[in-house]
Amino acid sequence: MTSPQERASSREGKDSDPAKFDSETLAGEVMTLRRDLWLFRTVYLPVLLRSASPELLERWQATAHQLATALRREGQEPLNPLTPEPVLELLQGGQPEGSLRVMPPADSFVPVGDRHCWHLYPYSGQGAAEREEQVRFVLRWGGAGDERAAAPWLELRQVLPAVQDFFVSLTPASDKKLGGYTAVLPILAELDPAFAVQALDRGRLLAVVESDPGLPPSERWRRCRVLESRFYAGCLCHGLALVLEALANNHFAKIAPLLRLPEVHADAFWAGLMPRILLATLYQKAVLLQEWTLKISPSDEKGATEAHRDDRLP
Repeated sequence: MTSPQERASSREGKDSDPAKFDSETLAGEVMTLRRDLWLFRTVYLPVLLRSASPELLERWQATAHQLATALRREGQEPLNPLTPEPVLELLQGGQPEGSLRVMPPADSFVPVGDRHCWHLYPYSGQGAAEREEQVRFVLRWGGAGDERAAAPWLELRQVLPAVQDFFVSLTPASDKKLGGYTAVLPILAELDPAFAVQALDRGRLLAVVESDPGLPPSERWRRCRVLESRFYAGCLCHGLALVLEALANNHFAKIAPLLRLPEVHADAFWAGLMPRILLATLYQKAVLLQEWTLKISPSDEKGATEAHRDDRLP
């Protein structure tokens, strides 16, 4: 799969009109979204809503299933219309009350070849251009690369190991490390999801501190107390919510390892926003794909290959 920074660097000269994408391309995107909705419904929601009533969990799962059946398959009409009401009721009802962007921004993706690089951030409220500015901030924060580079995603990819090493080297209680969980780690996650899992694993962080021979016992004790605190768990939960938002774009399947971390439920506010953030992102993709598919001419649709048929998906 083409990485986000490579797709961003290929923006110039690409046709950004989805109506001119062929049906095979859109069929592939629809198939991927149907897979992501299946993961959301059957794997992620039972974890994210583990404290919810069975009735509420079923309602969330039913809404995700309705989104999947509203996506038009090749040569077929959708089984259900794509209506916003069920999604809006879940996003706006209950606790916590959070402001989420429901409709996608104008610059919601970057086309590269036969793929889309999505840039949908319903909680952060960013589009592709604003996300690039966040990448420039990460380059400045990490003191590596050129923040003025024409292709900031590509620039970050080239200096990624240096930025990751700097992130890891920061002491747990430093303001820069705590701020990095929310302002930096989501960007790094888009390039290296596995690094985000390690960075948010509090057990791993404790093991590193406890095994560091260079730390005096008093400092080792202090850092462990910080990592074991409820406050730190809440900071990790906040960062985790924004990492989920980032991965929901182009690495939805890579979310699974993060949901094994106990910090998923460490803060009621952020834990409550996680399923809403994912649902809003999936809904925005569904809205765009439905609009684009309707613009494909019948002759284009007949030319789609069997390889992208998704009839076997749940």
